[in-house]
Amino acid sequence: MARWQPGHRCGFAIAVNERFAAGHSPTDVARFVAETLSQFSDAQSLPTMEMEELARAALGEATLIENLKPETALQMQIVFLGKLLQDRDHSEAQLEEFITDVERTAADYLQPTGQRAAFISDSVRPTTQT
Repeated sequence: MARWQPGHRCGFAIAVNERFAAGHSPTDVARFVAETLSQFSDAQSLPTMEMEELARAALGEATLIENLKPETALQMQIVFLGKLLQDRDHSEAQLEEFITDVERTAADYLQPTGQRAAFISDSVRPTTQT
C-alpha cells in the first residue's frame, strides 16, 4: 500500500501554488484538470472530481480530500507534477531550486521540534502547532 509521504505533498503543493494565482476559481482548477487528463492518456482512469478536489485542497480547501485514498492521491500527484513541471519548462537551475524547496519543506514538516506543516496548502509555509 502506497503511503502519502510529506515529500510528495510538499512538491505537489509547491507546484500547484506556483501554478495558480491568488484569485483562482474552481472553474480554473477544473479547466486545468481537464487539460491535464487530455494530455496524459494513462491518467484517463483517474477520477476527475477527485483530481479537482486534490488540487483545490493544495490551494487551501483541505477538507475536500478527507476520504481520498493515499494510493489514488499519489497517482494524481504524479500526473499533476508531470503536467506542472512540463508547463513551466524549468531550466536546470530552476528545477534544482524547486527540488531544494521541496526538500526543505519536507524537512520542516518532519522535524521533531513541533514545527510542522499543518496540511498540504500550509506545507509551503510551515506553521508552529501547539
